[in-house]
Amino acid sequence: MKKIDPLDIFDPKTRALVDGLHQKPFVQEGTFVAFPACFPGVTVPIPGDECHITALAVSPDGDVYGGTSGHACHLFVGFFRAVTGAVVDLGVVADADRCTAIGCGPERLFACVNGPEGGRIVSQELQPLPFHLIQEWSIERQPLHELGYVEGKESILHAATALTKISPGCLLPENPNACRRKITEYTAHLSMSQH
Repeated sequence: MKKIDPLDIFDPKTRALVDGLHQKPFVQEGTFVAFPACFPGVTVPIPGDECHITALAVSPDGDVYGGTSGHACHLFVGFFRAVTGAVVDLGVVADADRCTAIGCGPERLFACVNGPEGGRIVSQELQPLPFHLIQEWSIERQPLHELGYVEGKESILHAATALTKISPGCLLPENPNACRRKITEYTAHLSMSQH
């Protein structure tokens, strides 16, 4: 094994290396998208007190889906491929003020949301990509389906997703013992609803 000499902290080359590491961005490659939460000049953005993005997922087609938290919870999709370039508000999730997790399967979006009545999972079909967003376009919002609440008004803290379903045991309520049975029912329901 090759012996590595310790760095001399007073050597100018070492100092330059350390300074360079401190000044570089944490992520040095990839794609970064900075876009308003709307279709600029065409749609109204998600209101300021409702646009805190707290969950993101990428669909198999590369579209970015997200959920917000604040006075109300919104679901949205970002189209950034082909002749697009828009963030489209898919609407407010009724009686919810936090989106804690979101996941995309091949055909559906699943979101874990919390509100005064506790945590629940909602789902909808993925948005089809508009042909283009240059002229005479329209985006029809897909209906939102309720998959049920966590027992005892418990909140969902997070969830992990596999490609086609929310994985069993990955919902993390504030009191796991209070709703372990209900989590099993949810994951069984999700597994059956995707076949």
